Amino acid sequence: MKSRRKSIEQEVRSAQHQIPVTLSRTGLNIFPRVMNAEISPGKLIAVICRNLIFYQVQRLCHYDADEQNAVSPAFSAYSESIRQFLLNTDCIDLYLCNKMQKLCDNDVKRIQQSLEHFPKPIKELPEELQMIQKFIQQFKKLWNSTPEKIGFQLYKLQADWINSLCGKNMILLSAGDSLQLAKTEIRRRNSRHENTLQRQIKWGEEFHTYYTGHLANGHCEQTAKRLAREDFINAHPLKHDNEDLDYTNFPGHHRSSLLLYHRTYLKTLKSNSTNDNKEKNK
Repeated sequence: MKSRRKSIEQEVRSAQHQIPVTLSRTGLNIFPRVMNAEISPGKLIAVICRNLIFYQVQRLCHYDADEQNAVSPAFSAYSESIRQFLLNTDCIDLYLCNKMQKLCDNDVKRIQQSLEHFPKPIKELPEELQMIQKFIQQFKKLWNSTPEKIGFQLYKLQADWINSLCGKNMILLSAGDSLQLAKTEIRRRNSRHENTLQRQIKWGEEFHTYYTGHLANGHCEQTAKRLAREDFINAHPLKHDNEDLDYTNFPGHHRSSLLLYHRTYLKTLKSNSTNDNKEKNK
């Protein structure tokens, strides 16, 4: 378990050096995986535009009323214009209901026509939403391009989109800060585990001293353990009226607790003895 905790800490430290970012899976799936080489450029553009609008609506939903007011009064008006666009278009099923649905030629035509009425971007939009709007406008223009130009532009826009997702305005949260928080929590947890282990070893050693003393006095193992437990409880009395007692650093009195402490101590003794023998044989 201890080695596993160290392994996790090393993995977090390694991830920090790779400059990670936290991205939306929806954002990463804007460009569809083309399984058929004969798919028309127009259908590709329609799917991408549909995905971009779905993503923009998804991100709009993450801004609550306070955030809208903090951005500008115009933001609420823009959100309402997007709502009206979706209500008035006959493509709401394509934009929101089933994003994985394959498009037929009629669907492509419906999306192309509906985009003519898509609300224009406003300056008061958060930069994240402005970026999405920018790409929607660029893809709208592609419909009037030649197939040769569309192929190159699709490649360029896909590269630009992936690059924009890694920008500070598009990432969901700081992966660096998250990993630093994780590393701090791992260290804190490791410290708690280590402190608990050291307390168990200390209490196990104390119990072992009582136990071996009673064995030396001629008692059998069972009696020696019972007497050792009584000695241990007497050494750590639990006063019910003591409100200042730190129960974190207070040993348990139950038989199973004392056996745990004792086993932990004996295991440590064995481990130390093994290590000493290895050092001598070097």
